[in-house]
Amino acid sequence: MRKIDASLILYPILMVLVYALSGYPLLSGYLGDFVASIEVLLLFFLLSRLSLLLPNYGEVVSNLVKGAGFALAFYLLPSEPYTSLEFQLPLALLAAGVTVASIAPELPEVPGFLTRGLGVALVFYALYLFSGHLVKGYIIAPAFLYAAAASVVVYALVAAERSGLIGSRFVERNAAGIILLFVLLGLYAGLRPYMLENYPRYVFYLEWGTIGFATLLAAMAVQNHLSAANLENYLVGEWKKHSMEISITGDEEFERVKGAVEDFVLRKKKGPLVTFLTYYGIKALGNIEAVRELTEPIVEYKEECYSVFTPNWLIRKRERERLQRRLQLVKSAIEKIEEYMGGKR
Repeated sequence: MRKIDASLILYPILMVLVYALSGYPLLSGYLGDFVASIEVLLLFFLLSRLSLLLPNYGEVVSNLVKGAGFALAFYLLPSEPYTSLEFQLPLALLAAGVTVASIAPELPEVPGFLTRGLGVALVFYALYLFSGHLVKGYIIAPAFLYAAAASVVVYALVAAERSGLIGSRFVERNAAGIILLFVLLGLYAGLRPYMLENYPRYVFYLEWGTIGFATLLAAMAVQNHLSAANLENYLVGEWKKHSMEISITGDEEFERVKGAVEDFVLRKKKGPLVTFLTYYGIKALGNIEAVRELTEPIVEYKEECYSVFTPNWLIRKRERERLQRRLQLVKSAIEKIEEYMGGKR
């Protein structure tokens, strides 16, 4: 018999308790202004726990409901007499944006990118609204607004690339740089009127500095795209040099491992190779623990990312070393299997 989640009982009790305590004179001065926010938060926590019972994407829905609870609770917070700032809407949008962006990894790839773009855009738009309440906030406000618009467009293009509608990965590889470029343009749009009014002699430097930095970002994006294409061709050549080092004996089905080997050594895709090694490892070794030890080096294989400032020659050198490392991992695993299956190298 399934146990009842204690929180399903706890949250209604807390809601009743908070409402009852807010009526007492000693506590009404402290709780009175915040009762609506607290009650809404507790209600959405309850709904969040109930959402976990859904058969599909229960955890995703639960996180969304919980985030909606925080957003609505923040929106219902009082301003006066505590502060003169109208912070409720920015804070609510910030909570909503963080929540929406955080569930993106749990969704399928294309909807995940669209969701992440919407979440990031909401965060930037919340900062845009909040900056309007700051002293001279109009200077930085356009930067957040431009970033919000860029996030929607950039992540939509990344989703189009991933779905095959656009035959490249240019936007995906340079998403952060493109958004940063829009932030720069937003800063220029907000700072230029202020500079014209107060420091007109320095507007010239602002304009050329913006053009220079924007050109640098664009050049880095193009160089990164061309380097990625050249690096892929370079690795294909390196793989052809070493592919003959992998000789696989056995039946015709076992020969299909060659495609999985190429996926891992050349494209760093572990899944197909781990599947084949597990299948043939169980046949050869008959011991799941031995199979785990066989596939563990490949499953745990990781690489560090490069900086955008890493020289191209150094990237090629490192990638050649990593390709040879992946090749050695595969050779070691296949040798162990063939040794048990009676194959000869």
